[in-house]
Amino acid sequence: MTITGRTCGTSCLRKTSAIFDSYYSRWIDYRRDNNHEQVESMEKRMRHVMSRNHIPPDVPFDEIASYGERDHDRDRDRDRDHQ
Repeated sequence: MTITGRTCGTSCLRKTSAIFDSYYSRWIDYRRDNNHEQVESMEKRMRHVMSRNHIPPDVPFDEIASYGERDHDRDRDRDRDHQ
């Protein structure tokens, strides 16, 4: 599932997607660091973006982000392996 253009044009859509991706990336990092306060903050922000774009609240974040958690973990592992 992706963020749709129902509420804005292409430029707005790209910006909204980039904002969601930024929240998602930080959410992943905060989860890894067990920073519960920031995890909750990012979840609230992502849910707000989802609500504005008519995305049901039960859709997993990784299905909305431009890249999923699996990709983030794969990239992190690849970077670690090449150090």
